[in-house]
Amino acid sequence: MWQVVAQQDLERGDALVLDYGPLSNDILLLDYGFVIPNNPHDHVELQFELQLLEAACFAAGLHAPSSFTEPAPWQHALLVQLKLQGPDASQMVGCISPTFSPVLV
Repeated sequence: MWQVVAQQDLERGDALVLDYGPLSNDILLLDYGFVIPNNPHDHVELQFELQLLEAACFAAGLHAPSSFTEPAPWQHALLVQLKLQGPDASQMVGCISPTFSPVLV
């Protein structure tokens, strides 16, 4: 059971504001049932296992690149267009070797 404690005296009808802390929208949605538009604490983590990427290429009949550690030029261009990389980026995307693991920071 949770107990909510006010930091000041309240009168009947006073508005209450609950601070959920710096949570991303996925946590707010799953745990509390709502999201915040333009949430400054929202983030997305993307991780890919090299073996899974190679298996997906094989299953699709595609030639797997020798390395997934850096985005291809078309991927970089798309990230710039989405403002995830480059001088106008609102968020940063990095690649962590040896597997291609873009991480939004």
